[in-house]
Amino acid sequence: YNVILYNMYSLIFYLFFYFVYWDRLQSAKEKQVLKIGGIILIAVNLISIVFQDPMLIPLFYAYTIGAVFLLIAIVFYLRQILKGQNARNNLKHNILFWVSIGLFIFYLIDPILMIIGIHNDYIYIKYNLQHLLYLLIMVMYSFFILGFLLGKRRAFRK
Repeated sequence: YNVILYNMYSLIFYLFFYFVYWDRLQSAKEKQVLKIGGIILIAVNLISIVFQDPMLIPLFYAYTIGAVFLLIAIVFYLRQILKGQNARNNLKHNILFWVSIGLFIFYLIDPILMIIGIHNDYIYIKYNLQHLLYLLIMVMYSFFILGFLLGKRRAFRK
């Protein structure tokens, strides 16, 4: 009964992080890619609502599209900060760096697990992929916690 909340949450989640990365990026071309990604995400959500019942099942196509653009945003951001001056010194204290690593690991694998679980639950159950999902969640939140513990505001400035 909480699928509708999850569907709304995932849309808000993706749009929030698109905005965060859009704000941090310096390249106008990369910002444009994220803007287009946000528009595509909203369109795919609206189209998915027509073909799927958002009250009963997750909008997995929209979720997957959102994950792809989030991964693109993370790659843009990581490439930018790794090229920057004193990047190695500030990475340890940059909370968005740690959040990005956690999100990247999680969203690289989670959409695949979701599609397997929805399209072929036999494989999902047989290979106990739910445990892999739990492990991914723990890894992601471990990076978040690490970022919160090590993070310093001055490392996050543009």
